[in-house]
Amino acid sequence: MALELAKTYKEVTGLDPMEGMVKAGLQPADKRIRYAVGNAEDLSAAGIEDASIDLVVAGEAAHYFDHAKSWSEVGRVLRPKGTVAWVVSNDVGGAVVGLPLQPLVMTALHLGDSADAQGYGRISFPGHERANTVINKLMDVTLASYWSEPGWSISEGLYDRIPFPVLPAPNTLAQSLPDLEGPGHPRNSTIAEPLPVGKGEGWDPASALRLKSGDCGEWRLKERWTLHQLEKCLRSWSSVKRFQDKKGEDVVAEVMEQLGPILGDEFDVAWPLVIMLIRRK
Repeated sequence: MALELAKTYKEVTGLDPMEGMVKAGLQPADKRIRYAVGNAEDLSAAGIEDASIDLVVAGEAAHYFDHAKSWSEVGRVLRPKGTVAWVVSNDVGGAVVGLPLQPLVMTALHLGDSADAQGYGRISFPGHERANTVINKLMDVTLASYWSEPGWSISEGLYDRIPFPVLPAPNTLAQSLPDLEGPGHPRNSTIAEPLPVGKGEGWDPASALRLKSGDCGEWRLKERWTLHQLEKCLRSWSSVKRFQDKKGEDVVAEVMEQLGPILGDEFDVAWPLVIMLIRRK
């Protein structure tokens, strides 16, 4: 995602709590991107100064944050009118950069992608119910005890359990956002909001939005894949690695044997898209 953000912003800082992930992020390098070890709960450790950031983005990572601490830290580093975007999707970079989050922004902060980023958020195969049955059994039965919790459940719940720093106020901003896979607009989801965390000072309640595609609709992300791409995605899941380390079985090979005859050489894959947005006053 840092590379995508660098196409729009003059300066991008990419943070991850794991040094190994930071090193991986350096390939390929971009002179507008600075990579560092850091986390959302203590941005000062990575040298992020007060009121120095216009946009803070977390792709497939916010479900691991301690929000009582992270909202305070994010609020500290954001400039006035600065924006926060927590995202659940497969193509997180393209999804966020396409939004009019903050005009004339100069600096962006990217708080890491989850190790399960590819396919997180319930991968599905439009038009192939038998294939959906196979992949759902893999995720919900075979790998059920191998996902990282509570992060996995929060992601599967489309971030409904993640609180804002202030209780959202009614607004119509959702209708002004662009179509990603038009026609139409994303749903401005209405839920029983979790209680806000922190003092909530300096946040704009009217800017707090939960935008979702759900399992279908205009904002659902869709790509055309091959069996090779699908296998590569499944093997990237940390739950698969944990399963194979413990069981010594190649669960991906078994699943691919079932999916190959159903899907054929090329097929559509889809993921829900969820974006939590809020802005500083």
